[in-house]
Amino acid sequence: MTREDELQGLKQRLQHIADLGWVKNQCVGNDGGVGNTLESLLEIPKSNLPLPDIG
Repeated sequence: MTREDELQGLKQRLQHIADLGWVKNQCVGNDGGVGNTLESLLEIPKSNLPLPDIG
């Protein structure tokens, strides 16, 4: 899979999430809750490493 394919796949997944409309924060009270919620919606394992999670 090329980097361009990965980027296109990510764009499609993000569009699907945007199409869901309002999504409730799944980690209320957690400073990283919004990021953790997005990772969950993208089906990415949670991590706090300062490295890219995709690609």
